[in-house]
Amino acid sequence: YSTCANTKEIIQKEALKKFEEGKIFRKELDKLMDEQKEQQLNSKIPNILEICFKRLQTSLDVEGIFRKSPSHSVLIEMEEEIESSDDFGTNVLLNEEVVNPHLFAGLIKKYLRDLPSPLLTFELFDNWIAVAEQIQEDTSNNSSSSSTISDMKLVRDLMNSKNQKNDLSSSGNLIKVPLSFGVAPIPEPSNIKNQQEQEQEQEQEQEQEQEQEHQEPLDGVNEEAKANKEDLLYVKMMQRAISHLPENNLHLLCSLMCFCKQITERSEENKMTSNNVSR
Repeated sequence: YSTCANTKEIIQKEALKKFEEGKIFRKELDKLMDEQKEQQLNSKIPNILEICFKRLQTSLDVEGIFRKSPSHSVLIEMEEEIESSDDFGTNVLLNEEVVNPHLFAGLIKKYLRDLPSPLLTFELFDNWIAVAEQIQEDTSNNSSSSSTISDMKLVRDLMNSKNQKNDLSSSGNLIKVPLSFGVAPIPEPSNIKNQQEQEQEQEQEQEQEQEQEHQEPLDGVNEEAKANKEDLLYVKMMQRAISHLPENNLHLLCSLMCFCKQITERSEENKMTSNNVSR
């Protein structure tokens, strides 16, 4: 009976907290980052996530990481300790007695799920839908696109965009998120071109793509080039959407993408493919 009562109490607490802003959880990303800067924390992403990423570096090969869940009561208890801390959860998360990798993974997922506003923003909803539709079209029309997505080539293309000729990869316009696991270069949001310029360039690119379509042979000889072009199309569409993200959202998104890529690179040990991680 005692166990049931405790479980009920936990559920009731969580239900009440769901719409209540916390010190770290359920707080707008920009607001949390401003508070971290005031405390002279130089991290480009929430402190809780940076520490969890670091703590998980030695556990990337654990089977079911990010699939298996920690004890719900332990997760809630850890959240409360982080919320009651005065150092953004640093000492709680660095406690050497806390070693369960599934707990750190659970905290990452909980933080992201509890964000009041989506990381990709409501404003860019139509852009992301367009990207998803393009990927679905490429997948249905070209089998190589499906394997490309599953191998996370998209992530590699986005994060290594310095090798491509586009607005997101101009030399001298790259910064690095200071995480220990080595994040790839990402664009400095303040230097990205304004929306009007991008829309004009987008129209020019579409005109060029239409001209190239008429020039391409129709005998199916150049299927590989066609597949690469389709891949590049949805990559460009996603890059355009990413370029409109707020600075804090951009830093966090790129950090998450790099971390997910690290996990999938150990898929033989942890049994986590890109499809598993995305869920």
